[in-house]
Amino acid sequence: MSTSVKQERTICVLLPNKDQLDVTVGPKSTGQDVFNRVEELLGIKELHFFGLTVVKDNEHTFLDMEEKLSKYFPRDWKQDLGKSLHKRPLPLVLCLKVQFYVENGRLFSERKARNLYYSDLRERVLRSECRQQEEVYFQLAGYAMQADLGDHPAGVDTELKTYFEPKQYFPPWDKKEERGTALLGLTLRGMQVYQEANSIRQLLYGFPWAHVEGLTFLGKKFEIQPDGLPSARKLVYYTGSSFRSRHLLLHLSSSHRIYRSLQPALKHLRQLEDSEEKKRYRESYISDDLDLDPHGSESSPGLSRHSTSSSGIEADGRQHSVSTEIASMEEESHQPVEKSISSAASCASSCTSGFEAGSKT
Repeated sequence: MSTSVKQERTICVLLPNKDQLDVTVGPKSTGQDVFNRVEELLGIKELHFFGLTVVKDNEHTFLDMEEKLSKYFPRDWKQDLGKSLHKRPLPLVLCLKVQFYVENGRLFSERKARNLYYSDLRERVLRSECRQQEEVYFQLAGYAMQADLGDHPAGVDTELKTYFEPKQYFPPWDKKEERGTALLGLTLRGMQVYQEANSIRQLLYGFPWAHVEGLTFLGKKFEIQPDGLPSARKLVYYTGSSFRSRHLLLHLSSSHRIYRSLQPALKHLRQLEDSEEKKRYRESYISDDLDLDPHGSESSPGLSRHSTSSSGIEADGRQHSVSTEIASMEEESHQPVEKSISSAASCASSCTSGFEAGSKT
């Protein structure tokens, strides 16, 4: 066995879609070496929102990519395999998980990267504990089913079959006591602090990144300094271990950094979506110059379709003719009653026509 083969180590990398990769590295390899190898095997260049985790104290901890793997693995990681050929250790396990969330899935141009991102989010939903937002889980389940099954083919009559399993889309919640009294949540724009009260998780604080002045840890103690408050008003929590405090600080700092770096790209996407929305709902009006009245029609000029484009001057002209007819009626008041009634009816007809023409201008 050559020296290079003796120094090789095999790492099993679990993917969000339940697949796994076997990566061979050296004993002095770093997390970035493994990450680069995963990118090559998957053929994906857009994994910068993902990270590698190792399970420690029953929790997933993201690796510092610049650190050597020996920092996270047992001491026999560097041991010469030539001295223990009959006791070859089992492959060590790492997990590829989403480390930074994004607001818009269009930031992923590669379909494989989007599928891994979706698979990871769906798995996190199944392990979620946010019981105070039950309606959100129904909405997420609908989105997940749409992503998995797509639209039902139109005009296709298929037999009803079981395609919806609640356990595949909803988290299995059990009633049990939780050890911790506070929960720190990481969101797209900041972080939130929840507290359990009568088995109900209540939101105590919400801190956008712009309102967080500083984050520090000292041993098991983790401190949050809100912006604009004196140092005596800082929030102090105990994480249970110094390792957890340090990992929490690194994770929050990295999330804040990636949030700031994505703002220009998100702003550009919003501008594109706004322009697409305006184009989609643009209104147009089409008309022609055809005479809508049939030739030879004897319809009243005041009620014809052309009257819709009559000007106010035409309306005033009609009103002036009405005044002339009224004056003529006064002069002919000595004539028989039948003629006066006929003139009055003609006047009423002219007044009505003039009003309609005037109202349409």
